[in-house]
Amino acid sequence: MTLREIGNTRGAPGQPTPLTRRHFTRDALASGSASLLLATSKSALGQKDTPEGVLRCGLVGCGEEGRILIGSAVPLRDQMRFVAIADIWEENRRAGAALAVGNGVGAGPQGQTCAAYEDIETMLAEETLDAVFIAVPTCFNRQYTELALAAGLHVYCERPMATSVPDARAMVRAQRASGGKLLQVGYERRSDPRYLYARDTIIHGEKLLGWITAIEAQWNRGSAWMIPRPFQLSRRPDDKTLARFSFGEGAQGLYRYRNWRHFLGYSTGPFGNLAGVQIDLFNWIFKTPPSAVQASGGSDYWSDHRLRSEIVSSLLEKAQRTKSVRLRERLEGAFEETKEIDTWIGPDLFDNVVATYEYRTPSEQWGTDAGNADLVVSRAVSRMRTTSSSGSLQEHFIGEHGTLGIGVQDAHLERIHLEPSVRTRQD
Repeated sequence: MTLREIGNTRGAPGQPTPLTRRHFTRDALASGSASLLLATSKSALGQKDTPEGVLRCGLVGCGEEGRILIGSAVPLRDQMRFVAIADIWEENRRAGAALAVGNGVGAGPQGQTCAAYEDIETMLAEETLDAVFIAVPTCFNRQYTELALAAGLHVYCERPMATSVPDARAMVRAQRASGGKLLQVGYERRSDPRYLYARDTIIHGEKLLGWITAIEAQWNRGSAWMIPRPFQLSRRPDDKTLARFSFGEGAQGLYRYRNWRHFLGYSTGPFGNLAGVQIDLFNWIFKTPPSAVQASGGSDYWSDHRLRSEIVSSLLEKAQRTKSVRLRERLEGAFEETKEIDTWIGPDLFDNVVATYEYRTPSEQWGTDAGNADLVVSRAVSRMRTTSSSGSLQEHFIGEHGTLGIGVQDAHLERIHLEPSVRTRQD
C-alpha cells in the first residue's frame, strides 16, 4: 500500500512528488480544505465586503518565510491580496513590495501597488485590512497577534507559536476575546493532505496499523540552518531601529538581528523551530498531550569560534575575489566589525537533541486488546541534528499490525509495511 498519490498535485499520476514547505503553503492556499483557512474561508472573513471583492491582507515580516507566503498567494490573486507589508529593514520592504507587485498580488485591479511600512502599528493605523500574516522572529508573535486581533483582523502566524507557554496561552486568550476572529499557526502537518489521510483514514478510521505503539521522527537540517547570515548590508537598519526592536546596537545588534534564530529569547532554537512541527504531530496523532518527557542534547559542534570562522572566512574570500574597490572596502569593514561581536550563539541553543515523549491513551481508541490496562502506553521519539542532512525529514508510525513511513522529501518512504501475521490472516 502506498501514499504516492496523496498530496501529489504537481507530478504525473503514479509518480511520487516531494512536498516541501514552499509547495505545502502554495497547495494549501489553493485547497479549500487545506491550510491557511484565512485565505479560503469566504463566509468567515466577510470577503464580499472588501473594497476590491478580495481579501485584503497585510504581511508583517518580509524575510524568507514572508516571501514564501507572497509567492504562495499567486494562485489565489482573485481571492486575496497582500495590499501592505511591514518590515524593519528597508531592503526587505523593497524586496517584499516588489515581489507582491511583480506577482500581481498587491493592491489595485492588477495587484500593481503594495504599501510598505516599518512597523505593524503604522500599517494597522493606515490600512483597511481583513487579515494579517505574521512571519517575524518568534519573540514578536504574541505582541503582533494581539495587536491584529484587537484591531478586528484574522491572523495567520508562522510557527513556532511563541517562545514560552505563557505567551502561547495569551495568544489563545486574545483569539477567544476577539469575537470570532481566526488565529491559525503554521504547523503544516495538520493540513498536509497526506498526513490528514494517514491520520483520519489509515490510523484512526480504518485502524489499519492497530495500536500505534511508537512514532519515530527526525529532522536533519544540516549546517544550512546554523551558518551565519552575512551582515555587510547595504541600507542596513540603523542602531536606533535595532534597539527599538530589542536587538541592541552596533555590530552585535546587527548580527543578532540577522541571526536571531541562534539566540534564545528571540527564538526557540533549532529544536523548537524544526522538531516542534513533529511534536505537534505526536499530540495530533495521539489526541492528547504527553504524560512524560525525557530529552538530551547539547551545543556540541556550533561553538562561538566555529560560527565566527564561518563568517570571517566568507568575508575574506569575497574580498579577495571581488574587483570592486567599494565592495572590498565594505567587506573589510564588516571583517573589522566581527571583532566587536562578543556572543555568536545563545549559550543554551542546542545543535542536536533527542527527545522521548510518553503518551497514555485509551485502548479503545485503537481497537486493541493488547496492553495491561484500559490506558495503553506509547512513546514518540524526535531527533534533530544540525550537523547532518542525511535522511532529512521523516516520520514512522509504528503500530502492532504495521508501520507507515512518510518522508517529506524522500517519497519512497511513503508506504505501509504490514506485519507478517497480518499478511497471513489476509491471505
